[in-house]
Amino acid sequence: MLDEALSRLGELASEYAVSIVTRLVGAIIVYIIGRQIIKILRKWLMHLDRLKNSHPTAQSFISSLLSFLLNFVLILTIASILGLPMTSLLTLLGSAGLTVGLALQGGFSNFAGGVIILMFKPFSIGDFIDDGTNQGTVKEISIFYTTLITPDNRRIVIPNSTISNATIINATAEATRRIDINFNVAQDSDLDVVFSLLKGCISEDERILTDISEPFVAVVGYGAGYLTIEYRVWCKREHFLSLKFDLLRKISETLAANGIVIARPVLDVTVKNN
Repeated sequence: MLDEALSRLGELASEYAVSIVTRLVGAIIVYIIGRQIIKILRKWLMHLDRLKNSHPTAQSFISSLLSFLLNFVLILTIASILGLPMTSLLTLLGSAGLTVGLALQGGFSNFAGGVIILMFKPFSIGDFIDDGTNQGTVKEISIFYTTLITPDNRRIVIPNSTISNATIINATAEATRRIDINFNVAQDSDLDVVFSLLKGCISEDERILTDISEPFVAVVGYGAGYLTIEYRVWCKREHFLSLKFDLLRKISETLAANGIVIARPVLDVTVKNN
């Protein structure tokens, strides 16, 4: 009797082990195949004409959302293969909805922020933005995070809820930008000569857009022994930094070559002996 019971128990254990191993192998196979199918589906959908011709920001967001949904379906499929009771699982998820919602409220707000960015487009992929804390070129906009690449090639990942509620300065949203350069010259400088030299700098550079607005050169302030000159020109956004750096160098060299001193504030200190 005991031998029969032990034999039966061994058979049941063997059948159960085979069943578990079969389910695990099946789950692994489904996972591997599923991941490949997800990649193929994402690639196929992103090559559809409507999505292919859409804005890169929308493409990035939709690709991220699609990946999330397909992976969620894959997880449910694997759970079903492993024999987890789906009805009980869904009931458990429903009853724990409030707890999960509170735990993931940051994720939900990030998702909502991503939708806001997609709909209102305060910035797009490729724009250079400043949110008051970080500056960089927008590399990716996913369903939860926005990724920036800084000028010194650092990667910054910002939650969408944070960046969607921030004041954003988009430096590349418009096709043109204005360069403002302020510098001081000695108070006794010949302003006619200074202005003539600056206008010469303007005429020498084709990147300056004189058709948008005439370049502005004027005295905008003064101090102890110096006058403040402001120099404004317009250019295409892609020329902004290179033109600004070149103008700073050219102005300094031109004024120095013609005997115009770039002045600095002077502070007189008188020491009295008691």
